[in-house]
Amino acid sequence: MNDLIASWGPPTQTMSDGSGGQILIYDQSRTIVLPGSSTTTTNYNGTTNGNVYATPGYANYNQNTSGTANSYTTYNPPTPINISRQRMFWANSDGAIYRWSWKGL
Repeated sequence: MNDLIASWGPPTQTMSDGSGGQILIYDQSRTIVLPGSSTTTTNYNGTTNGNVYATPGYANYNQNTSGTANSYTTYNPPTPINISRQRMFWANSDGAIYRWSWKGL
């Protein structure tokens, strides 16, 4: 138990194990942030017209295109996520660790 405390520091909580020993509890939590993202979509609405002018020995093609394009962007902001974990160690009255439990990442 002394080596554990020397390595990990003082526990967040201690409780009796009901047999003269202790349960040392280490709670840890942190927040990570997933990056945001954006998606841009463009819609086009238009027409294209073409004309061919032909005379013997000569041809001309004329094309007209008109329309509108609209774009919009959807933004998803960064998302914080809380991560927590708990480490529990049971130590007998002599300080020897006889059981442990880990929950979380």
